[in-house]
Amino acid sequence: MQNKQHLNLTDKDMCQDILGYQKYALGQYTTMITETSDPKLRALLIAHQQEIFADQYTMWEKMMALGYYKTKPAAPADISLAVSESKLMAEQLNC
Repeated sequence: MQNKQHLNLTDKDMCQDILGYQKYALGQYTTMITETSDPKLRALLIAHQQEIFADQYTMWEKMMALGYYKTKPAAPADISLAVSESKLMAEQLNC
């Protein structure tokens, strides 16, 4: 008789697994997009990446609602600083 191991995954475990996979997939799509020269393939990969972004955000919202993923709201000053730094970085990269 084979020794069978049973995984008792909770809803939280499954949500965390899905979210982790989505984060991994987004990184892989980013790599493929930056290394693809064919415009049609690049557009297809970008479209798929956007779908995963949307799915990832939906999963995050579900996890937040269920108390599985806790974050505190950012202060408006912190948001403004992050936006400014992002704009500066974008400007520097477009030299």
